[in-house]
Amino acid sequence: MCLRMPVANQVTTVGSAALLALAPGFARRQALTALAVLGLSLAVAASAAPKPPKQAAPAVPVVGRAAPPLASADADGKKRSLAELRGRPVALFFFCGCQACQECAPLWAQVQRSDFMRAENSQAAPVTVVAYLGDVDQTRAFAATHGLDPKRTVLLPDPRNRLALAYRSSPCPRAWIIDVGGVIRYTNNKADEKPHVAPAGTIMGRAQDALERLVPPARE
Repeated sequence: MCLRMPVANQVTTVGSAALLALAPGFARRQALTALAVLGLSLAVAASAAPKPPKQAAPAVPVVGRAAPPLASADADGKKRSLAELRGRPVALFFFCGCQACQECAPLWAQVQRSDFMRAENSQAAPVTVVAYLGDVDQTRAFAATHGLDPKRTVLLPDPRNRLALAYRSSPCPRAWIIDVGGVIRYTNNKADEKPHVAPAGTIMGRAQDALERLVPPARE
């Protein structure tokens, strides 16, 4: 015998089954909606969060512009900087101890003993700053070996080449002549005066000429 269910019971059974079949789809949509809302909330929070300030790119030394800051401990452990030398012409050299540097340094030692380097006012006399690729002992030994005047020279040990890289001064020897206002007036970057290309006499001679132009003539 074939038994048939009442129509009402059939509808109820079919409706329940359909709901059960559709329930997982509802759950997925609800989960996706919740994730979308969470993602949007995180994006809004991230956009509202304060952003760290952008760091300015380090200044590049250029002839005719202010010399970028340069500060380091000297061979005696004292903090030195180009800023403290403002008001005096500065000859800044980057040496590493290579053959070219060994040829340039004694030539500059001779320049240090010339008349124009001895200004009547010692506070206005030109000063030499040497950044050397080595530790304190190596820096002192280089200066002493080549006769650099300790009274007219600031020695900056630069064992990690940090100062030279900051001043775009690799390879060396590299010279920078800076006037009393802190403006760069010369560097040996032309084709006929580049490191390991030009003779030491050319590099040091042009550095001397540039520095001498910054020193007022002595009164008679």
